[in-house]
Amino acid sequence: MEKIKPKEIESIQGKNEIEVEGSERTPHIILDKSNGLIKFSGYSLPEDSKSFYYPIRDWIKEYIEDAPENTEVIFDMEYFNSSSSKMLLEIIETLSKVYMKEKKVSVKWYYQDGDEDTFESGKHLEDLVDIKFEFVCYL
Repeated sequence: MEKIKPKEIESIQGKNEIEVEGSERTPHIILDKSNGLIKFSGYSLPEDSKSFYYPIRDWIKEYIEDAPENTEVIFDMEYFNSSSSKMLLEIIETLSKVYMKEKKVSVKWYYQDGDEDTFESGKHLEDLVDIKFEFVCYL
């Protein structure tokens, strides 16, 4: 799997397996077409959410064209700002197109016990798309 730094995110198109290193302001991201895995974890506070997340959204658009039968999407976010929330919604909406192609998409939304904000954010995003989330609470 190719590892890249957040500032190199624009170079991910056409690649099957990418790991974007997390930072204090950007999430750790795994985009693994071969295994049908898309994972976001950590913090999301990029200075410009669109320029950070649009290459990921575009990668997912490519992914949809030849997605495997099963796609697992994991969100294990400790914190994300409102502009990141909008971009995560765009990503989930884009992924719902895989679901519409009669392929399986499972979304796992992790949150810490007692972190109602993260839980409620996940419920809100789930309400806006046609994919049911699995909510996983951890200590």
